[in-house]
Amino acid sequence: MYLSKCTGCNLSEINTLNNNYSNTCYITSLSNSTIIVNISKSNLTYPNYNKSIYKCNQQFTTIKQKVLIDFNMRNTRPSNTSSILEDPILYHSQLEQHIDLQNIHLLNQNLILQLITPNSLHIPLLKITSSLSSYTNLEFYTDGSLNRDNDIPIMGYNWIFSSNFTDNIKHSGSCKEWPSSLKAELVAILTSLIVCPPDSNVHIYTDSASCIATFNMLYPPKLTARHFQKLNNCALWNTLKHIINVLKLKISLFKVKANSGHPLNDAADLLAKEGLLSKDFLQINIRHITTQACHLTFNDSIIIDRNIRKSVKRIINFQYFEQHLSHQNLHKIKDYSLENIIDWEFSQLWFKYNPFTKPTSKKYFKHVSWRIKCSSNNLPTLDILNCNYPELLKDNDIYFLCNSHIESNEHL
Repeated sequence: MYLSKCTGCNLSEINTLNNNYSNTCYITSLSNSTIIVNISKSNLTYPNYNKSIYKCNQQFTTIKQKVLIDFNMRNTRPSNTSSILEDPILYHSQLEQHIDLQNIHLLNQNLILQLITPNSLHIPLLKITSSLSSYTNLEFYTDGSLNRDNDIPIMGYNWIFSSNFTDNIKHSGSCKEWPSSLKAELVAILTSLIVCPPDSNVHIYTDSASCIATFNMLYPPKLTARHFQKLNNCALWNTLKHIINVLKLKISLFKVKANSGHPLNDAADLLAKEGLLSKDFLQINIRHITTQACHLTFNDSIIIDRNIRKSVKRIINFQYFEQHLSHQNLHKIKDYSLENIIDWEFSQLWFKYNPFTKPTSKKYFKHVSWRIKCSSNNLPTLDILNCNYPELLKDNDIYFLCNSHIESNEHL
């Protein structure tokens, strides 16, 4: 395989220097199936071939990844909350009505506008970036909060800029999808880094030991690329690495003991709970992260930011549950479920209840077995025993308490 110079096509535009068509491409816009590959002239020569030879500036595997990213960007349906607007010039002019973009570094602008959605979060973050532009050493206290009281769990996050309290700089918000306390803390750290000036030193104080442990092993050889994709919130961790690399930040994370009475940590915790009230749920647009080779989505909108195998297994488990309820012995339970007769919350408490003093015992094991048989209509009632031992019972299947109905699981 070799690359030769383009011979020209109908996509070529008129050369402005000599006002005529040439064999050199002057394409000002990409077609739907074009991707630019940077090449350079090679010194290699081959017999019986007198034309110039060119070579790619990047490895073949890197080009494959970029092609895949380009394909995903072209074929992913734009969402309503996407920050990629059809007219970025118009959007910049709208932003300049609220904030002076000249005081904000271009790298911070691009990161916020490309990665953060919805658009309503852009102006608050850009204003904070402008306020922090004069600092080179920054200190933050971060915290997250998880609320599972509603049908859809919500996470709140907050950070406080503690290098100079007179500026009174802080930020809070909310997010959802794949809820966990770790993700809430990670979003707080991510949003604090995206507003930092380039080439600055950042100290972050957090009460999440898990965040610190994962951050310290993000880079190889501690964590290979294969194992990185198995991390929970791997897309967020990849976004964090992208922000650090683009802004060239020097990050240090410090552990703060939770609920220890530290005033700044307690203040961040309180503001994180207030962030739960925000309806502008933060999302990360990972299509602009070049190191994110690909990603899977669930229900056409939710990025699977978890171990793929475990996530797919959980989705398949719903199919198994459907098959389980469709069993002929459980058709009544399925009907009751569809009619909302069964209270699953109290059923769960009933399954977990231990009436005995010891957590493990033979009596408790038999009791659990009895509860499982009750819930699955598998108690050894007289109708079942008559089928198994007809000569012993001889059609004696009347329930002794009522003396009118056949003893069966449904009757019980």
